[in-house]
Amino acid sequence: MAASVASSGIPDLKGMPNTAAGFAHAVLVLRNHYAPRVIVGYDRSIWGTGKDIHDSHPSVPEVNPMAAESVAFYRSLHTHTPYHYQDNHVQTLLSGSPASRRPLASYLRAGVVALLFGSGQPTDTCACDAAHDGVTNPAPIDGNRRRSVSADDDGGYFRLQARAYYRHPLPLS
Repeated sequence: MAASVASSGIPDLKGMPNTAAGFAHAVLVLRNHYAPRVIVGYDRSIWGTGKDIHDSHPSVPEVNPMAAESVAFYRSLHTHTPYHYQDNHVQTLLSGSPASRRPLASYLRAGVVALLFGSGQPTDTCACDAAHDGVTNPAPIDGNRRRSVSADDDGGYFRLQARAYYRHPLPLS
């Protein structure tokens, strides 16, 4: 699927493919450069099928191939999978030594006394095995090759970081 990426003239996108996958990658490149704290997510849809399921009224036998085509398109964007989405909130707020917890300290100075981590939708990552798939090491995402310590959807990362935080919590004033 054609898209204007390298041909857009934006210097940061030079050499990228002028395709939908190139566009998806370009969004992440621009986000990482200009707004690294912004969370990007792609809506699952019937993109990539060339048909609008609402307008085309496919027959029952046509639906499964359309769904497979849509999944293949979505996967070609290299986005994250249900239940095993890699979020950076835990890394940003809980990881590192107490001296390196500037984002968390800024929340504390603003008067925040609690943070809630959890899923907002049924297929979001959970600090449990909500997927009931027993997956302990999903495919690496964005260079993350940390081995899982449990079958939790996040591989046990939240539990590890929470334990480490409570060994040296930031003091409440």
